[in-house]
Amino acid sequence: AECPAQLVRHLVHFASRDAMDIEGLGPKVVKQLLDNNLISIVTDIYDLHEQRESLLALEKMGKKSVDNLLTAIEASKKRPAGKVLYALGIPLIGERASRLLTEHFSIADLETASVEDIEAVDGIGTKMAENIVDFFATPSNQAIVKRLKELGLEFEAQVQRSQKLKGKKIVVTGTLKNYGRKEIKELLQSHGASVTGSVSRKTDYVVVGENPGSKAKKAEELKIPILSESELENLIK
Repeated sequence: AECPAQLVRHLVHFASRDAMDIEGLGPKVVKQLLDNNLISIVTDIYDLHEQRESLLALEKMGKKSVDNLLTAIEASKKRPAGKVLYALGIPLIGERASRLLTEHFSIADLETASVEDIEAVDGIGTKMAENIVDFFATPSNQAIVKRLKELGLEFEAQVQRSQKLKGKKIVVTGTLKNYGRKEIKELLQSHGASVTGSVSRKTDYVVVGENPGSKAKKAEELKIPILSESELENLIK
């Protein structure tokens, strides 16, 4: 994480939608922050509230943009542990692997886990486990993780709510009343489902909201069960 050649990419990944989801912290803003010495490492993101006047001085960063960015940074502290683990950028540890791991371990437990402990999780291979052990054995990474914990980011294991949808492939289409796209994806995953983007014969359910479009029609053609939002909630219950 300290390598200058990778720093911009690492910071952008940390802030990306599938990781800490810090809206407004894209490549251009990250580059500005680095060029103006406002950040030099990922944990500095959470100290930017102390640099508000300096942020206002940046190009195309008005009061509203700065306030929105600082609000998004603070909100990111509430992301689940799987998002935090993914945001760390451990090689081969993608979004799905991060979620699986944090259903079995807290991030603090992963810091001291062995390769054998980690690869015992279904879906986690030996090389992935070795990369995790190597990551947490590196002093500079240990310092970052320690600081993120001090800042109040979520480190506790994510308890899977049920096994009712375990192994099920689900597609969501249309606008739902009570869930955004990210929220419904996380809800389904927490019950063991795999959320995919396209309908196929391997799809188990299609969840349909308002204005569903062609995916609902394809589900009907393939005779795949279609669930409304309320039917999905009843199924989970």
